[in-house]
Amino acid sequence: MTMKLYGGRLSPYYERVMIVLDIKGRPDAVEEAGVPGELGSQEYRAINPIGKIPALALEDGTIIPESAVICRYFDRIFPTPPLIPDDARAMADVELACRIADLYVAPALVPLFQATREGWEKGERLDAAIADFGAALDHLEHYMRVSPPAGNEGWTLADATLLPIFFYVAMMGARHGFDPFAGRPRISEWYRGIMESDRAQASHAGMQQALQAFLAARG
Repeated sequence: MTMKLYGGRLSPYYERVMIVLDIKGRPDAVEEAGVPGELGSQEYRAINPIGKIPALALEDGTIIPESAVICRYFDRIFPTPPLIPDDARAMADVELACRIADLYVAPALVPLFQATREGWEKGERLDAAIADFGAALDHLEHYMRVSPPAGNEGWTLADATLLPIFFYVAMMGARHGFDPFAGRPRISEWYRGIMESDRAQASHAGMQQALQAFLAARG
């Protein structure tokens, strides 16, 4: 029985798991199972009571939620190439980039998604959301000590975590008229470097396709 991965590529958390499987050369390890019912439905909550994506169903039926945990599980069962450096300092740099992305950058995107969905006009509310988002990016910029991978080699968990989030970072910047990379040379260097890889280009293309399908379904 193949493991099942529940979710969809519109989610940066789901996409990071798919990137990890690509890094490991094991995209065949999972069946992409979508979301039975829909996100938050009773049908899906019967599988994952938390109701969020992704969730991984192991061969014995055990469910593992949370993308960070799933990625570490795959790093353990598919140990090469490793996602976390052996060197303690390099390990801390990778882990910190992941934590800041998940605890600060991704949550700060939520008001900008709301602004896009509800059509906020320029003004105090939108300016505050952009400022808060900029502060989150500044946290990442301050502590960013990971270098971009060389092509498709040398990827870490930080790269797999940040890349799909930055699909939306770049999108929100374009949508609301600000440059998320301006004055942030470390983030800019990482983003320019990683987007030169086929893997990054394919990931963003897949997310763009998923977004277009979502928008088309909404009419």
